[in-house]
Amino acid sequence: MIVDLVRPSLRARSIGLYYLIRSLTIAPAAFIGGVLWNLTPALPFWMAGVIGLAGVPSSRQPSRNATRADRSFEERRLPSPHSLF
Repeated sequence: MIVDLVRPSLRARSIGLYYLIRSLTIAPAAFIGGVLWNLTPALPFWMAGVIGLAGVPSSRQPSRNATRADRSFEERRLPSPHSLF
């Protein structure tokens, strides 16, 4: 799914960057969760829910920065199996 969003020449680099950012973001999560748990055991769960809900609108937004090359890449994709019959 990640590689579908970038040009073929940048796929390996984008996967590496994705996992770097993901790892750096997740690394302090256990410590922060422990601090929140010491305040109130339910607090980490409430915070996770709030952060998750805050991220929903951003995941539903279509990209406004799609270039002509990106659109032409999408058009070159293989047809769906349903269109073959």
